[in-house]
Amino acid sequence: MQWPAHRIVKQLPFAYRVWAAYLRMAPRNSIGGTPGASRLLRTIQRFSANPNNIQDGFAVLRDPSARYALAIDLLDFESFVHTLDCWLDGTDESRMLGHILQSGDVFFDVGSNHGLYGLLASASRPEDTQIVAFEPQPRAAAAIQRSIDANAFRNLTLVREAVSSHVGETSFFVPAFGSGTASISQTHASRGGSAKEIRCRTTTLDDYARSHAISKIDIMKIDVEGFEGRVLEGGKEIISASRPTIWLEVNSLALSSAGSSQEECFDRLKTYGYEEFWDVASLFASEAKPITGEVIELTNVVAVHPSRREFFWNAIRDDSVYSIS
Repeated sequence: MQWPAHRIVKQLPFAYRVWAAYLRMAPRNSIGGTPGASRLLRTIQRFSANPNNIQDGFAVLRDPSARYALAIDLLDFESFVHTLDCWLDGTDESRMLGHILQSGDVFFDVGSNHGLYGLLASASRPEDTQIVAFEPQPRAAAAIQRSIDANAFRNLTLVREAVSSHVGETSFFVPAFGSGTASISQTHASRGGSAKEIRCRTTTLDDYARSHAISKIDIMKIDVEGFEGRVLEGGKEIISASRPTIWLEVNSLALSSAGSSQEECFDRLKTYGYEEFWDVASLFASEAKPITGEVIELTNVVAVHPSRREFFWNAIRDDSVYSIS
């Protein structure tokens, strides 16, 4: 984690500033962690959960180096182990998005969590793009809405539903300590501890597109903890028609918990005409890495349809493009 040494720490409530100082100064253990850091954070979060101490447990952060203000959930471990560094430093995915997002595009962020990619897209192309962020977790969705309000974004729509293969309702499990493994699978959501069951509505890509008069998707991110196959299954019409560039998380552990597999996801995409699958982390390296076999470690994979191949690679190789970060 790099954020504890960043100036944005000054915008956090006092208890979190103390915790950040501890992270900076405490000795590391043999595996590089900070002894007692998680226990200290849990104590701070229990105190923060009282609305008399911190307004609803959220904070809106601003920094000149970032292109937008970000609301984080102070009660969510994910905010500190992942979200803040990605916001401040960017990711391979945000760099890719900065190269391929065009004016007039429609971008679906499925499994948005704190909304980083939808917010990045909205800040980068505010005039005539259409961005939809799907996030069923109540507090993560609330953080996205606060970010939308803080930035006065008008082209970003928040949908507080899970995207699946059918329209209806489902049980959804939210981890007690960190939102990153929230899932329809209780087994997966509970890997780091307890998870609370909630009920949430489900939609499909096709149903949402039809009901909101969306005729195309140009770019789509899917990160739904192993249920990526269900998302793809429910998007047969809109994906076949518009052939978006799709990046999805391939996480063998999550896929197994969901009763799915990498093969199922790739086979579904192949039925829609996709032929190329690439490791996103390799796109800007000396040689891009195609995914031709089973992915063992968690990997973000981008699927490029032949109809977008030329544009995609020209955009990736265009050094003049301002990359979102």
